[in-house]
Amino acid sequence: CTSSLQLLIMTEKVIRGIANAVAPPLRAFGRAMDSLGVALQGQRAYVETLDRSSRFVPLKSRKQTPSVGQSVFVAPNASVVGDVKVGGGSAVWYGAVVRGDVNSIRIGNHSHVMDQAVIHVSSGKNMKGAAQPTVLGNNVIVGSGATLHGCTVQDNAVIGAGAIVLDGAVIEEGAVVAAGAFVPANTVVKAGTVFGGSPAKEKGVVTQEDVAAYRERHAALQKAAQKHTAEHAKTGSQYAQE
Repeated sequence: CTSSLQLLIMTEKVIRGIANAVAPPLRAFGRAMDSLGVALQGQRAYVETLDRSSRFVPLKSRKQTPSVGQSVFVAPNASVVGDVKVGGGSAVWYGAVVRGDVNSIRIGNHSHVMDQAVIHVSSGKNMKGAAQPTVLGNNVIVGSGATLHGCTVQDNAVIGAGAIVLDGAVIEEGAVVAAGAFVPANTVVKAGTVFGGSPAKEKGVVTQEDVAAYRERHAALQKAAQKHTAEHAKTGSQYAQE
């Protein structure tokens, strides 16, 4: 049994050695044949183009490159484009788009842009004629499917799922924009108030219970972002061992 096992191990090593020796020349030969085929086909040849699909997309024509702080989670299918800076401990979740192509986007520390949310900016070619960046403060939550365009969201504010906030609007500290609300351009949502409806109007104030619930949700998101970061950092072999 021992001798048979040793023979099997030796045979496996020999086969592996042959494969390692033969594989590189075969691949090189394949590339050479592909180049020859392309040359023979001329203009009719299929040429594979580079797919720039990426979480972080620089815009070299405008010299804009996204940057993120420490411990930032950006989901694999999220897009962070152009002049965007994301503060430490923040997260851009699955399917979200943060596009700073014609102006800048700044996201503070420990803020969360949830799934399918869209953050964009104004170039100054809108009806008001004013260029507007988008600025998010610290500890902000932008709910799933929300849209922010050329606006300011101050610290600890919450934008509900599916809400729309347009150019020049200011969501002051600790304010809440309810799910599905439409906040027109240049609207000011006062600190600690709740706005809802379309167009959005003041519906009440943020209570201590609201603040406690918000903090609990924010803490859960922080932990979730750490877990997702760890999962996506694993190699294929690590997954196979689990």
